Amino acid sequence: MLITSNYSINIEKVHPYRAQIVSFITLSLPTFLYFYLSEISKNRGTIGKRLMKIYVEISHNKPPKRNIFKFLPWEFAHAGMHWMGYYGFDNPELPMWIWALIIIPEVIALSYIISAIYYKGSKTLYDIASNTLIARR
Repeated sequence: MLITSNYSINIEKVHPYRAQIVSFITLSLPTFLYFYLSEISKNRGTIGKRLMKIYVEISHNKPPKRNIFKFLPWEFAHAGMHWMGYYGFDNPELPMWIWALIIIPEVIALSYIISAIYYKGSKTLYDIASNTLIARR
């Protein structure tokens, strides 16, 4: 239970659909928009990319879909955690689809890291899927 100054919220009773909407609006959407808008700007990258003197090279002047591929596993993991909380984190009979929502995004994130190492930082699997790459200024 989360207790604030004037009221309390029983987090365990919040339905996963509602929790997903709240987390998407307050966390995922602002993060996605920051990355997306930074990469379509004239600088073609976030503050971190500018400091590292790199940028996102976009083919055919189309808005990059790389952030959809990058953050979609994050959304699935959020959904898995919301459903896990709904069923009970210590529930021994948690449905397998919830475990899939938790484990598959981790495997995807690991593949992103391995691909970044393999391609020496110039691209990842989500860059390949979105036809973008990281270039030096």
